[in-house]
Amino acid sequence: MAERAQVQLRNTERRLELGRMVLAPLVAVLAGLAIGSIIILLQGQSLLVAYASLLRGAFGDSLAITSTLTLAAPIVITGVGTALAFKSGLFNLGGEGQLVLGALVAALVPIYLPLPPVAVQVVSIAAGILAGACWAGLAGMLEARYRVSLLIVTLLQNYIAVFFAAYLASGPLRDRSGQGAMDQTREIVASAQLGNFLPGIQLHSGLLLGVLAVVVAALFLARTVKGFELRMMGYNPLFARYSGINAARQTVLAMLLSGGVIGLAGAIETLGVYHRFIAGALTDPQYAWTGLVAALMANSNPWGTLVAGVLLAALQTGASGMELDTGIPYQLSSIIQAVIIIFVAARYGFGLLLVHLRERR
Repeated sequence: MAERAQVQLRNTERRLELGRMVLAPLVAVLAGLAIGSIIILLQGQSLLVAYASLLRGAFGDSLAITSTLTLAAPIVITGVGTALAFKSGLFNLGGEGQLVLGALVAALVPIYLPLPPVAVQVVSIAAGILAGACWAGLAGMLEARYRVSLLIVTLLQNYIAVFFAAYLASGPLRDRSGQGAMDQTREIVASAQLGNFLPGIQLHSGLLLGVLAVVVAALFLARTVKGFELRMMGYNPLFARYSGINAARQTVLAMLLSGGVIGLAGAIETLGVYHRFIAGALTDPQYAWTGLVAALMANSNPWGTLVAGVLLAALQTGASGMELDTGIPYQLSSIIQAVIIIFVAARYGFGLLLVHLRERR
């Protein structure tokens, strides 16, 4: 009887996890598409034609697929980094600052450090990871040692990092060669740039590092002791403390890992896409915030974040093609994404309400 009860409990947990991972995000996406459909119909357009052009714009040919995957890379990686914090019960809202600092430091290493060609890429990527990790770890230390709200600190850190990097790119580190009026650093050396991993296809090898980050994060959470302890902190912090887990140490560790992965995203964008640091290039597209949405959609599961990140990127690239084909404004993708966010937030709010009602009983 006991074994049967345990099997039933595991099956119930699998069904609940399936609902959190698949059904709830699916409902949110369908709701976003439903609102988008209303807007399309109000403009007198055909739903079939509009959504067909959306798909063609995202996956219609090799150029569209390349654009979608290139856009998805920073979204997915920042989403995975944010998911690591969320899994630990921590709110890392400083992804934008960690992304920018990772990109800036990754650009400065090949510009100002005389490194051999073999090592320059590795050192640049490691420096970007370290920059993001240190910036997030500072917030984790303040939370663990002085009980300073992690949510507020990480949110305010964004302004410090973004404006500091913009100051450097517009002043002391600005490119003086006259290659453009933008606030940017000099171009990095060719040996530091991430080349294409397939001949004839404009997909830089940083995408492989992004997939590797997803795999490592998933294995870390599922198969390691530290990953189990972080998940325990997220599920039940009181039980975790009772079990002997050092909450302060785990908070700092989770933030270091979260910021390091997000810093990796910034380094990949610098080395693989822009080949220099450009002020605003990573903040204007809202990569960090879109990655946060991907993590929430996937319930902080790295594999789910990969799927959600590609979906959100496809909405953006597909909307450009839809605007060219049908005249429907590009902003429709932002509306669909906003509806998805509302439904995802409602899911978490409803869950908190159920917990509150259960505690009152």
